[in-house]
Amino acid sequence: MDRSTLHFLWLSGWTSPACIWDPMIASWPNAQHTKVDFLDCSTVDELRKKVETPFREEKNLVVVGWSLGSMIALETAERFSKKIVAMFLVGSTSQFVRQSKKQIGIDPRQLIWMKKRIARSPENGLSAFDQQMFSPLEKQAGWDRKWRDSMRNKSPSRTSLLAGLQYLQEFCFSPKGKPISCPTFLLSGGKDVICPPSGALALSQKLPFAKLEIWQEAGHLPFWTFPQDFHLWLKAGIQIALKKRTD
Repeated sequence: MDRSTLHFLWLSGWTSPACIWDPMIASWPNAQHTKVDFLDCSTVDELRKKVETPFREEKNLVVVGWSLGSMIALETAERFSKKIVAMFLVGSTSQFVRQSKKQIGIDPRQLIWMKKRIARSPENGLSAFDQQMFSPLEKQAGWDRKWRDSMRNKSPSRTSLLAGLQYLQEFCFSPKGKPISCPTFLLSGGKDVICPPSGALALSQKLPFAKLEIWQEAGHLPFWTFPQDFHLWLKAGIQIALKKRTD
């Protein structure tokens, strides 16, 4: 398979516009690209349905999902894994909210607090969330300010934010039927407090062809704060996946 036949499907996270992927897309000029964000979705069903169309219509998919987008990719890929060359899931987890103290995920009371804060003031809620996305090293380098200046010119609607939080509250990846057969590459920031590496590790143990990499100084946005390293990671994973297809 020639790389020019690849079709990248880029799935954004909670609160983020699809343009977040533009710097990464520029590194793959010969491939096809579809970007999806969830800022116009008002229900959990709408979030899921928005991803189904490219999964159904395209082939030779390279799926790149971040945070909420990675979780929706996981759910959808169970039905379409034969069409996927490889999946790259960044800041992902097997379960966002824990149901007991022994499980991974955030305290359910924290999500309730997030919902209330977003309902009262989306701008203040997003500001608090944004500060959690970056590691101390990334903040020192000014990435939090760059994010605010470039991605927060317009706040998402309160409805879409609450729909995303409801999805995260319900999400728990438990494979059903045939396992996801495509190579899956997981990337986690060692300083990610939103979806910590423990969640990515638990997820890797549920996927038969998964490989987890942790970047110790990164937070929740490693593809954005370490773009060159991310491109190399993506390129290496695609090479592995294409080789697997020809073997």
